Amino acid sequence: MSAPPEASEPPGNAKGTVSSAVRKDTKGPEGQVMPECTQLDGVQALPPGQTLPESTVLQAVDVRSAGDDVLRSMFAVATQIEREDVPEPPWVPELEWVAELRADAGIQDRADWLVRDGAGAPVAVGHFYASRSGENSHRAKLVVQVAPAARRRGTGTLLLRLVTGAAHDAGRTVVQTWTTAAGPGAAFATRWGITAEDELELNRLRVARLDRTLIDRWLERAKERAEQYELVWWDGRCPDALRSTYAEVRQVMNTAPQVSDHVDEVFTVDKLDELEASWAEAGLPWWTVCARQRQSGRLVGYTELAFSDEEPALAYQGDTAVDPLHRGQGIGRWVKAAMLERMLRERRAVEVVDTDNAGSGDAMIAINRHLDFRVILRTERRRADLADLATRLG
Repeated sequence: MSAPPEASEPPGNAKGTVSSAVRKDTKGPEGQVMPECTQLDGVQALPPGQTLPESTVLQAVDVRSAGDDVLRSMFAVATQIEREDVPEPPWVPELEWVAELRADAGIQDRADWLVRDGAGAPVAVGHFYASRSGENSHRAKLVVQVAPAARRRGTGTLLLRLVTGAAHDAGRTVVQTWTTAAGPGAAFATRWGITAEDELELNRLRVARLDRTLIDRWLERAKERAEQYELVWWDGRCPDALRSTYAEVRQVMNTAPQVSDHVDEVFTVDKLDELEASWAEAGLPWWTVCARQRQSGRLVGYTELAFSDEEPALAYQGDTAVDPLHRGQGIGRWVKAAMLERMLRERRAVEVVDTDNAGSGDAMIAINRHLDFRVILRTERRRADLADLATRLG
């Protein structure tokens, strides 16, 4: 799940300090925790009776306006957790992580916190974020990450209280988070009644292991099995003439394994506009290839691949989906093979391709296993009713 200002000793038994680069209205001397709570940028930053570990500093962060130094400090925590979970490089690069965080904030309700130790080093982050509209806007995503050296000091519980409070204030009713299977976060989440609903896999393809003759066979086979379809490509934004049918086919992701409170999304052109604008702001180049039925002109399947200009060795496999009415004809394999074949020709620096799969998504996992994607991390998707979690947290 910049150096802080010097602060005087807080009243009572609170041993840490509260700071904010975007402070609007505080109730006491700069840096002090007040007996009830301190307001940071209109968000309750410290619940009544909650203390911070000695000499630590809590900062509420507006990620859209915060300086790069603050967001780099948040990244410093996130990358520690990533490297703990995934020991082998490449890892998500700093500038890319910061750009994506800022871009996501443009389309989400969110609240974020950063914790530093007494020397000013970042040691923990907390994030609440949620869709502003849509069928699943009742759901809040919570992330609490604490660096290994700073654990078991109450910081994680403090951040969980803060992100839960932010989710409540935003009117959400269900919380969702992810933990590494059997990792320390799993025990922490279980302690607070955030239960696992399904398993997710982070799968990695090392391009050097890719059987290129398999790609050729899948492409050749598609000429026989999927002759009533054709491939349509674009880079970046979907062309205007295809936006309606592309938004429609993206709704097929509703058929992927989902959590119990999921409500099928109606994916509109407006949502596509919002999503693509966020991707463009993040600065990630991406390709899309779709299978189009020749007779109707409808898109019936697609796959996406994004690249990292900061870390050319890394690519990200996005969604792959096929309309249920058009399955069983090798379309999923066709679009994946076509995408990888192009990547091999035009992005020769790519060494690994990472993708997420639901553990129960048998069809897509089977395709990825054939391509030699291998599991490098297993995580659990967890949920809790927000009201119940808030009661347990006190």
